[in-house]
Amino acid sequence: MEFQEIYAKHADRYDQLVNAEDVDRHLLPALQAVTPLRDESVLEVGVGRAASPGSSSRR
Repeated sequence: MEFQEIYAKHADRYDQLVNAEDVDRHLLPALQAVTPLRDESVLEVGVGRAASPGSSSRR
């Protein structure tokens, strides 16, 4: 299955999968302890599937 199909047809299932990587929800509070993220842009460069910025972009 190509990534375009995953994002277009299975985005909700993919989101569940990548959110399981931070199941205890420690990543966002750790990032916010370093710097406030509200109204900020996040640039992710080469860290795999880009799951982490997705979780912070919803805030």
